[in-house]
Amino acid sequence: MVVLGAFFFASLLLLVIILQVRAYYILKRQNAIITRQSIEIQKQNEALARQNQQLHDLNIEKQQIIGVVSHDLKGPFNRIFALMQLMSMTSQNLTLEQKEYMGKIHQIAVDGLNMVRNLLDSRKIEERILDITL
Repeated sequence: MVVLGAFFFASLLLLVIILQVRAYYILKRQNAIITRQSIEIQKQNEALARQNQQLHDLNIEKQQIIGVVSHDLKGPFNRIFALMQLMSMTSQNLTLEQKEYMGKIHQIAVDGLNMVRNLLDSRKIEERILDITL
């Protein structure tokens, strides 16, 4: 009976050791998987950070381009306004029909300038507060 008890105890001890070794290798494999996943996540985070920086740089460049385009598109309207001011200084020499045309030209220039301002105001567009009416 003692031999049988010793054999049972030895078998049980061997089973515990086998299970511990198996658990060790499972944990080791899982740790390797977790380590690979962690490295992959770190690489993805670095790639996202680079892309975010590129987007930031592109946004700055876009804003600079919009500033130049805005200035270039507003220029002709500002010249029209300057000419209108010069013409208004001598408006006493204009006929009624010519004065009406000047008023129409002025309104068209105002509408055009407002359209350019609305189209190029990217801050408002991005914040979705620009009310574009057609």
